[in-house]
Amino acid sequence: MSEQQVTCSYTRCNEVAIISLIFKGERFYLCRKHFDEIQNVLYKLAMQEGEVNIEDVLTKTRAGKLKISPKIEIIESKVRRGERSAEKYVVELVKKVKKTTKRRKKRKSKKK
Repeated sequence: MSEQQVTCSYTRCNEVAIISLIFKGERFYLCRKHFDEIQNVLYKLAMQEGEVNIEDVLTKTRAGKLKISPKIEIIESKVRRGERSAEKYVVELVKKVKKTTKRRKKRKSKKK
């Protein structure tokens, strides 16, 4: 049996989808390129504004496809310098959490 491949739900894209996304109660599929673009815009807006929702970045077209159209303008000078990818930030955060939990476990064992 052959698997049927799902295509990207982004406007004018027919690439193979790698991830699914629930937006406004509907499931959409994205290829790597458009997922990375959305992630990049979300990251920049979050760095600029402090917080952001996916509704601030995506819109649904009449044809039922997705399109990136930020409601807030991205001002590059307001985006913090030294941008890092979100994945690197999460990895560093997880390492810090693991270190603090190890320290707490050691402290508890010394008290006994």
